Amino acid sequence: RKFAKGNKLSLERFNVGVEAEFTKEAPIRFAQIKVTIDTNGVALDPKKKEAMIRFISNCPVHNTLKGAPEVEVTVL
Repeated sequence: RKFAKGNKLSLERFNVGVEAEFTKEAPIRFAQIKVTIDTNGVALDPKKKEAMIRFISNCPVHNTLKGAPEVEVTVL
């Protein structure tokens, strides 16, 4: 949303799809995650598309998925 707001893009027509493949060996986890952004006809020039990919590639969620964050689980 931050990128869209900064570039005055309406997200109403955008659709985001996610597909994932699991590893075949234990521990089972995602081996690959594919994210597709469909702009549904909203015109983005190549420079803006590249800027969007760079922005997304540096977002906290993407950075977390690239690393191995510590996970704490609590049952109350």
